[in-house]
Amino acid sequence: MNSLPPGYSFAELFDDFGESTYAFDSEAADIARQSGMGITSDRELHYAILAPDESVVGAAWCAWDGDNYEFDLAISPAAKGAQLGGVLLDLMYQIPEEYVEQTPDATAIQRVINPIMQQMLLHKGYKVTRTLSHDDVFMEPVKTLLPILLTLHANETALFSHVVDDGVAATDINQEQYTQNPGLKSGLPKIVSGEVLEHVRAQALRFSEACGNHNAGFHFEEGGCWGFAGALYDRLHDTEIPAQLVYTKGAVHCSVKVNNQLFDHQGEQYTGDAGLYVICRDELETFAGKHGVQTEDLLNDIAWATEIIDDAYECDKNSPPEREPSVAHRLSR
Repeated sequence: MNSLPPGYSFAELFDDFGESTYAFDSEAADIARQSGMGITSDRELHYAILAPDESVVGAAWCAWDGDNYEFDLAISPAAKGAQLGGVLLDLMYQIPEEYVEQTPDATAIQRVINPIMQQMLLHKGYKVTRTLSHDDVFMEPVKTLLPILLTLHANETALFSHVVDDGVAATDINQEQYTQNPGLKSGLPKIVSGEVLEHVRAQALRFSEACGNHNAGFHFEEGGCWGFAGALYDRLHDTEIPAQLVYTKGAVHCSVKVNNQLFDHQGEQYTGDAGLYVICRDELETFAGKHGVQTEDLLNDIAWATEIIDDAYECDKNSPPEREPSVAHRLSR
């Protein structure tokens, strides 16, 4: 658990009898308003963090309706960068034991409007269950697979990284399936032979030229990267070549990984070591949507990229086809 920085302290919110003093409620509510949050009347102030000057700079509220546990966190702009949000999240994200004792099937469905908090909850094992807008989602904990991975593999597998970093919907994977499926355990596809990898490389050399022949410009460098990666993954999957969809979080970009090599619309790319995260094919639409790509645009991009990849695979490198984008694609853009 994170600890408070030097000079910061928790406020005493309750008297000797365990009753709330309400002494810091007003200051905490002010911080929430500064953050664009509205704290509803069912929330109770559970923690308040005081700065060295004794002003409230962080607060956490919770609510329990007998079935669902919720919490809200707010940090003063004056305390940004002090890691106070992480301290409060460590204290609040788990359903309290007394609530679980009352309701064994207790839920913790959260509405989250802060993208930073979304990422923090994903790292705590939450997943997105409903998206209202890019920065407005409902989240809840992954309950089945995450503890198994934590116990057996810590940070060693791609699947663990996938669950923790991206909140993959893993509740349908039970322990029996996990135990019996070696591929699921490792989280990695089997390694292809050098001959197969060279085949993929040879075709990928033609991607950039084929994109030019289809007047793609920089389309697949930016928002279109999701569609190209989806089309390439499908092509490799159809030819039984194990691959992974991956993306980088810094400069967001989606590509396809075979063994330790990355491929996108420009061909083979430098892999690097940091910031690569695995995506299941079924989740491509969700992740593209989180980065502003609508479903219709994604499907159009996949169809267009499929034409480009077909040309790269089927035509001689020195005589690339000169084809315009499909009618359906031109009409959709």
